[in-house]
Amino acid sequence: MQGQGQKVARSILRNSAALLVVGFISKAMGLVIAILIARFLGPDAVGLFAVLFSLAIVTENIATLGFQTLLIKEVAAHPLRRRSLWRRAAKVTATAGSLVGAGFLLASFLSGENETLRTSLIFIAIGLPVTTLFNAGMAVLQGMERVL
Repeated sequence: MQGQGQKVARSILRNSAALLVVGFISKAMGLVIAILIARFLGPDAVGLFAVLFSLAIVTENIATLGFQTLLIKEVAAHPLRRRSLWRRAAKVTATAGSLVGAGFLLASFLSGENETLRTSLIFIAIGLPVTTLFNAGMAVLQGMERVL
């Protein structure tokens, strides 16, 4: 029984380290992106981008279609099927994220002469599919954490 406890402890540490690394990379990328956005859009447009980004976060949560909670539960119940579950969820969430992103892209073309608004919407449209994939991957890791 002692060996089993050590195996569980190692798995928890490994998954926690993976979540920590992914979270750190995410925060670092967010910092770099914020700097690039401020650089390319200028100080006046950062506020507009912040409002649009908040809207994007809300739509990102809708675009995942509740798969995060479902994935956590399914991976915890069937850990050996985690790869196939992730693939299926990745396809659906990436498609949904792409559709929502296409809506932001369409809005960027309909934004008229406001170049700042157009650029902000394009940035958000590109990031949505990637973010939904990231959320699906995090849910799988959290499901594996529950297994242990």
